[in-house]
Amino acid sequence: SSKPKERDNEYLKQGLPAVEGLSNEFTNVKKAARIEHDTFINTCSSLGSRVVEIRQLVTRCASSERGGFLKEMKAFLEDCEEELKLEHPLQLFVIVKEFLSMVDRVCADISRNLQKKNGTTSASSPPPLSPPIRSLVKFINLPKQFMSDIRAATYSSESNDSF
Repeated sequence: SSKPKERDNEYLKQGLPAVEGLSNEFTNVKKAARIEHDTFINTCSSLGSRVVEIRQLVTRCASSERGGFLKEMKAFLEDCEEELKLEHPLQLFVIVKEFLSMVDRVCADISRNLQKKNGTTSASSPPPLSPPIRSLVKFINLPKQFMSDIRAATYSSESNDSF
């Protein structure tokens, strides 16, 4: 029973830096997700109101105008309304931002729990300093049950030196 626990802890120790690295890899996504979502939604609402006003004006002018301007305005208004129908077009960025925040919190919790476990088993060793900023992670060959197929296992062992 001790061997599987040790193996699980080893996998955690080796995989945690890679998962923590996701946060760094998605820095630009986080920046994009910080767009003021409420302001954007309010702007869309305001544009929708203006489109309604323009449609009313075009409807009033329809009786006197028969030219290409009316036709073009109607097409323009239809395009505007279609574009504004999208509900919360930036919601995906908010979801991604929240997901990455959760990943960061889970990584911190796992690190803290590992430090506590290591602290109880080896009270004499000092606690580790802050984690390194971003180091390259070298993966070991994992057992076959962790691989999606045989080719992935072969590729992993062949390309291990390139990392």
